[in-house]
Amino acid sequence: MENKELLVALLPKKSALEILQTEGWYHIPIENVPHRWEEGWRPKVMAFYQGKVFGKDDAYKIRHFGEVSQVDIVPEKNSSLMMKKINIRQKICIIVSD
Repeated sequence: MENKELLVALLPKKSALEILQTEGWYHIPIENVPHRWEEGWRPKVMAFYQGKVFGKDDAYKIRHFGEVSQVDIVPEKNSSLMMKKINIRQKICIIVSD
């Protein structure tokens, strides 16, 4: 089995999962990225942990994962329309492929 670098991310609300499924991206606030990012590390695969807001049957589980196809650091002033809803000064946009 090939060794792949994995990052597990929290889906804090259902809208984050909806964006992931329909638009194919997930954001991480710049202050929450792993320290290894300063050394150039990037995940090859992401898994998404569902928080308590997902209810009794779906909370506290990983049900979604995918290979990372792109990682961008996006300042708010240059945000695209797809990120307009997120009010974070700077974020990392991780695009997950199917």
